Amino acid sequence: MKTVRDVYICAVYIPPETFKYFNHDLLEDLAENILSFSVMGHLILMGDFNARTATENDFVPQEGNTFVPLCTQKYLDEPKRRFSFLNNIINNHGKWLLDLCRTLDLRILNGRSESKGTLFG
Repeated sequence: MKTVRDVYICAVYIPPETFKYFNHDLLEDLAENILSFSVMGHLILMGDFNARTATENDFVPQEGNTFVPLCTQKYLDEPKRRFSFLNNIINNHGKWLLDLCRTLDLRILNGRSESKGTLFG
C-alpha cells in the first residue's frame, strides 16, 4: 500500500512505576518524540506501556462537550468503544497514556480489534 506520508513504527517498553529502572523522564521523552514524528508522518506505537486504562475513553467524547471542533468527518464520528475483559483498573501509566491519546489524537487498539468474533483487551 502506498501512502502520501511516511509511516514511523515505534517499539515501546515502559517499566512499571515500582521498578528501579522506571524514570518519569521516559514518559516526557516519549511524548516529545511522538510530537516530532507525528509532524513528519503517520505514527504507530506498539509494545508494553505497563498502562492499565480500563475502558476509559482515549478520546474526548462529543456528549456533554462544549468544545466545537472543526467540521470535518474525522471529528464527527467517535471511535469504536474499547472493551476489555481483564482490564478494569487504571494506574498512573494508564492515566498518562489516556491523557496523551486525548491530547495528540491517538487511539488505543487493544479492546477495539476483532478476531473470530472476539475482542482482545
